[in-house]
Amino acid sequence: MVRGEYCIGAAGFFTFCAGVLLVFANIGQLNLTTVPGSIYLARVDTTAFSAGFQQAINATAGDLFTGNQTLPLGTSAGLRWYYNFGLYGYCAEVAEQGGVCTDRKITSSLDPFDAIVADAPEKYKTQVRDVISKSTFKDSSYMKRYSTAAYWLVFLGSLLVGVALVAGIIPNRWTFLLAGVAATLAALCLVIGAAILTIIIKKLFWLHKVKVRGGEIGLGIKISYGHEIWLIWAAFVAITLAIAPYLISGCTYRR
Repeated sequence: MVRGEYCIGAAGFFTFCAGVLLVFANIGQLNLTTVPGSIYLARVDTTAFSAGFQQAINATAGDLFTGNQTLPLGTSAGLRWYYNFGLYGYCAEVAEQGGVCTDRKITSSLDPFDAIVADAPEKYKTQVRDVISKSTFKDSSYMKRYSTAAYWLVFLGSLLVGVALVAGIIPNRWTFLLAGVAATLAALCLVIGAAILTIIIKKLFWLHKVKVRGGEIGLGIKISYGHEIWLIWAAFVAITLAIAPYLISGCTYRR
């Protein structure tokens, strides 16, 4: 009995840890307040893009960016300095002044190219499309297809962690087995979703090597991972550690 109590206690602890990690992962970029605003899957830094863009078109483009952080996204009002992508949308910031976010959607996707083009002033849209080289970054259909699939997997994995947590509280061998099955499915969803996101974000790093006309300076768009991707990986590890204790408890518990 003591061993069984330790097993279910360990399973509950690891599941709770996974749940907390996923709560933080799921609130990333819901708004720009301190905690949600600091959590994102990937950041697209365009602070140096103005120089690269002007070098590429051999002309000045002083109004490519906007200095007004309150203007809505996707309205050709001008580029922002930082684009931070979360599971349910993205936020864009102007320097350290703040910014705005898109509407939250479960069917969101990681598509920085479309976000940048949508913000570019109308007179620069064609040039912005042409300046950015053909790559994974520019392949919006690829980015939308795989990132949306990954988002759904992470969302489903989060729900299954919740199922495991609730089922594991009820002292019954069948609920412990249910918790074990839910934890197993959650781990599969999370590892596949996290792997897809890690790979497609890594592919975007190729853009760092792109040089504009004359090969003198880089394009000026930098991609980086955010905390959110590591929260998902950590949640996967935590819920995986809960699987065996749940199944052992389900097989040995006598009620």
